[in-house]
Amino acid sequence: MSPSTLARRIRAAAEAAGLDPANITSHSPRLGIAQDLAAAGVPMPGLMQAGRWKSPATAVRYTEHLSASDTPAGQYLKTQHYRGKAA
Repeated sequence: MSPSTLARRIRAAAEAAGLDPANITSHSPRLGIAQDLAAAGVPMPGLMQAGRWKSPATAVRYTEHLSASDTPAGQYLKTQHYRGKAA
């Protein structure tokens, strides 16, 4: 399947789901899985393998827009009921 065919099919699925397909590309699934894996605490080697990236810099670009609470450290602090005070 060509990248343009994939992009067309992804846009059609987005539109059928009621989403605006204007910002959907064939890279959207890679972006989504990278962000989901990073938010779940998957370490960099796992992200790189999932995205088939040779450089950690590429994986970082895909995950740089996560909020601090979605990072592995943020998830850990949520489990510790962190309130911003020293223990």
